[in-house]
Amino acid sequence: MNLYIRVLVLATYTLFSLSSFAQTNATKSPASAADASTKIGKVSGRLVDASNNPVSYATVTLLHTDSTVVNGDLTQDDGSFNITNTGTGTFILRISAIGLDQKTIPNIQLTVDAPDKNLGKIKVSSGATKLKEVSIVGERPIMEMKVDKKVFNVEKNTTTAGGSASDVLQNVPSVSVDVDGAVSLRGKQDVTILIDGKPATLLGTDAASALQSLPASSIESVEVITNPSAKYDAQGLTGIINIITKKDGRLGINGTATLGAGTADKYNGSLNLNMRKGKWNVFLNSSFRLNSNYNHTNIDKQDKSTDSSYTHGIERSQRHFDGFFNSIGASYDFDKNNSITFTQNINSMNFSYYSLLSYTCALYVFE
Repeated sequence: MNLYIRVLVLATYTLFSLSSFAQTNATKSPASAADASTKIGKVSGRLVDASNNPVSYATVTLLHTDSTVVNGDLTQDDGSFNITNTGTGTFILRISAIGLDQKTIPNIQLTVDAPDKNLGKIKVSSGATKLKEVSIVGERPIMEMKVDKKVFNVEKNTTTAGGSASDVLQNVPSVSVDVDGAVSLRGKQDVTILIDGKPATLLGTDAASALQSLPASSIESVEVITNPSAKYDAQGLTGIINIITKKDGRLGINGTATLGAGTADKYNGSLNLNMRKGKWNVFLNSSFRLNSNYNHTNIDKQDKSTDSSYTHGIERSQRHFDGFFNSIGASYDFDKNNSITFTQNINSMNFSYYSLLSYTCALYVFE
């Protein structure tokens, strides 16, 4: 009896163990099958451009039909790619790279019987984008510090438009101009004035008259030399001011024209023409300035004494500065460091002064 019970218990335990083992295997087998299915499948190919050259470093992505990412690869130097562990199903291949139009290949079928797909050569086209014009503009600073001088670029100074060279110098630091037109540098008047390296007195009877007749529109920059080198004449103990006139260096034919007018009979204008071809450059600069100053003075004088007198006077004066500055020339550039320039200046200036003075006198005698 005891033997029978032992045999029955052993048989029951054995059947229970076998049943549990079968259920465990049955539960794990679908997952194992799914894992096995994802470890199969491969998509490969090679990217080439329109000239049949390999396209390297392009991104190749394999997608499900719902656009979720499966896997991807980066093309090699020979343009080849190899996407593994894709699984089976229907996929979409997406190709993208900088400078390429994005390409999509749909309906790539991978099955258990045919898990590998070689797409062969895939041609991609370059993405041509026409950019807008890019302009790089650089402007010279207002002041340039050089070894032997300071250069003040006054070409774009609108505050002196319509004025004369004297007005330009009044805006240059350390330079001052008094009411009579005399120029001083750092408070001293012993200054040499040059125009394009030549004495300003060549344009007029004195430097002040020449500066009054030279229009500001024809000036490009002003060089201030406080410690002249040996190449300059031994004059102007205080320093040298060199006024540089405009010379256009652009290729082709170009030019500018200006015309201005102000109150109390003030007129000015300029014409700048330039033609450059190859190493030759021909230029013409013409400017004029008509400037009038009017003064009206009333004088009343009375002396109170035994014999009282009363004097009334009127003084009217007119001062005219009329000037024409013309420069024509040509230059030839041997190289970027050496050139020769021929210039001819034709200038005309007129200075006039008119004054009218009248007095009315009356004498009163008191008894």
